[in-house]
Amino acid sequence: MRGVSLPARVSLAFALLALLVGAAALFVHAAAKDVEETFARLTRESLPALGRLEALHREGDLLALEAERLGDPKGRGGEERVARLREAGARLRAAFANHRSLRPNGATPAAEEDALAGALEELVSAAESLARVRARHPLPAPLPPEWSTAQKRLLRAAAAYDRAIHAALAAERGRVRTRRAAVEGRVRAHATTLLGGLLLVGALALGLGLATVRRLRFGLGQLEHAAERLGAGDPAARTGLDARDEVGRAGAAFDGMAGRIAGRQAVLEREVAERTSALAEAERELLQQERMAVLGRLLATVSHEIRNPLAAIGNSYHLLEATVRGHDEAADRALDRIGRSIARCDRIIEELLDFTRERPLAPREQPLDPWVDEFLATLDVPPSVELVRERGVPEPVRFDTLRLGQALANLVQNALQVLETEGDGGGRVFVRTRRTADRIELAVADTGPGIAPELRETVFEPLFSTKTYGVGLGLAIVARALHDQGGDVELTDEPGGGACFTLWLPLPEDAGASRAARTRQRRSSRAKGLGIRLSSASSAALTVDSGA
Repeated sequence: MRGVSLPARVSLAFALLALLVGAAALFVHAAAKDVEETFARLTRESLPALGRLEALHREGDLLALEAERLGDPKGRGGEERVARLREAGARLRAAFANHRSLRPNGATPAAEEDALAGALEELVSAAESLARVRARHPLPAPLPPEWSTAQKRLLRAAAAYDRAIHAALAAERGRVRTRRAAVEGRVRAHATTLLGGLLLVGALALGLGLATVRRLRFGLGQLEHAAERLGAGDPAARTGLDARDEVGRAGAAFDGMAGRIAGRQAVLEREVAERTSALAEAERELLQQERMAVLGRLLATVSHEIRNPLAAIGNSYHLLEATVRGHDEAADRALDRIGRSIARCDRIIEELLDFTRERPLAPREQPLDPWVDEFLATLDVPPSVELVRERGVPEPVRFDTLRLGQALANLVQNALQVLETEGDGGGRVFVRTRRTADRIELAVADTGPGIAPELRETVFEPLFSTKTYGVGLGLAIVARALHDQGGDVELTDEPGGGACFTLWLPLPEDAGASRAARTRQRRSSRAKGLGIRLSSASSAALTVDSGA
């Protein structure tokens, strides 16, 4: 170095430094590429294989569970359970075939997988044997002696399969650990070589190398921990790495894979829950429809059978009235009681027939307020009761006059009966009409005691009554009359005491959507319940909405 000037020495030093930095950069790039490829093989081959083996484990457990259910003497659906067992066996075979088909090209199956294949075939064969025995001897026939033999074979096969799958899982995890160790060994080797070169370029290169090593080790540790959690069945396992480098991209790819697995699992669980709920609801609705059909036929038959003798009683009553009326005060009172009882029985029969009779709708447009006024004029209101009319819908409204009139009459009669039986015979009944932003309302309110809170859930059910007479179909008929027209009925408290029943119909622009839901509402209103409940009434507030 003699004769070389200081500037030349500095230039040479910088040149050597630049050369060493360039060599170090090339070395770092090659090392990172090698680590990336090795780790990619780990992620591409070993981790999915672990997931597939875990799936095989679950499928084997499901197959054993279906086989155990097949021998339950109290179980139902024998043919369906046999089919489920065979489907479980087919799924297990398909899962194993898929596992082997995804093995890298040129890779030979491990000894553990060969043992697993044999155990799997024995398990599926034992399950099929058990299914054949059950198919030949369906419930409730007693189990044959060969059932015990097939069941023991299945238990042995299940135990062997469990040992084989655990051995395969342990072997695969060992391969993952070996490959991870190889990756870490490569990283350490590259780090050592890089450290020797970086010693020549100073502390800056050394710090950069150490940072690179720490980054790699942290990423690998995060991936390892996330892979172990995912393999243990935790769908929320994530690495938390960003995609700044190769390790981060691998972590991001792992996180994406875990997210897709968790999302698919959540979708499957939600679909199973929804279909189970829908099946239970359909079964409940079918049972209610069958019970309502039987009730309808029974009510029609009973009404017909009672009406004939009731007509004979009425004719005899009129004959006695023409003969005896006016001759004896006690006899006159008895005739009055007979007449009221006959009229009451006739009203009960009419309610029964109205509830079971299917009438087509006949809606037409007409002014609501004048129609309500004319209809109320036909009702018999005691002088002690004040009928208060509040008008708010003079324009035409489309509705079925027969159905709406029947509902209005039932509500007004109920209000009058409440004032008569639970008050002093006097009071006020309000009939209001009102138009809101989305519907037409017709409300009937009274100043009586109202409806008790414990009756709010059952007041519109068929055969429910708070009176000692009648059959309790009045409010059920009211609800059905409104549902058939796309509306509904609501029960609220009247300010100052009493109950307020609000009948509402959709506005003309909403009628199409309401008619689309009419069939569902009608079925729901007729399938609410069949129990007869008798109790007293007091103040209450209730809103019944069938989804119109």
